[in-house]
Amino acid sequence: MPRSRRATFGSVEEAVRQIIEEHIWDDDDLSWAKPLLDEARAELDRREAVTHEEFQRLMAEKIETLRGS
Repeated sequence: MPRSRRATFGSVEEAVRQIIEEHIWDDDDLSWAKPLLDEARAELDRREAVTHEEFQRLMAEKIETLRGS
């Protein structure tokens, strides 16, 4: 289960939903997200991460490989 310093979540989606709700309900200022997006983009540029679409493609290939075994 995903954990933060404050709570344990049933899923990553639940954790993200809570973070978004905490920030969006405070105000409409999403400047808090900019550093996170900048870092994610930098990780993609350094090839330390993959996009969601690339991840899905890689997993589909892996599943096909396993099915063919």
